[in-house]
Amino acid sequence: MNQGAVNIDEEIASIERKADQTCSVHAWFRDRYQFRADMLDYGLMAASTYLLGLTVVEPAIGIPLSFGVDRTAFISAMSLLTFFLSILQFKSDWKTKAQAHQKSFAEYAKVKSDCRTFTSGVRNATASEHQRIRDRYDMVIDVGTHIPEKEFVR
Repeated sequence: MNQGAVNIDEEIASIERKADQTCSVHAWFRDRYQFRADMLDYGLMAASTYLLGLTVVEPAIGIPLSFGVDRTAFISAMSLLTFFLSILQFKSDWKTKAQAHQKSFAEYAKVKSDCRTFTSGVRNATASEHQRIRDRYDMVIDVGTHIPEKEFVR
């Protein structure tokens, strides 16, 4: 085996390690943002459903749903909470961030899979295959979402 082949194999192994680590980080961010988005959605649905219950169901069934608090004040507070949650949902855009991290995760996983073909010993990489993997890895960095600098160190 010549020196060029060893360097190609080492470079592909290095790209695989980096892609694996990046997959893990993007998966973590994807799950984090998705969890936040889901909790916000559920909170907004719960608040609006409860508000609907206060305004429509409570008068119809005659059972107080406002925990002994003044009904008007409680409806006002629930309306403010619902409005706040909807603004938070709009401004945070956690669903879009989760989708962007999922896209980056998927692309890095493809790079990792390509590398694994060569690092597992199934095939030996040629210079053109090495360049293809390097180009794909660089492309993912350019088109994927980035990991926030303050979070990257952790």
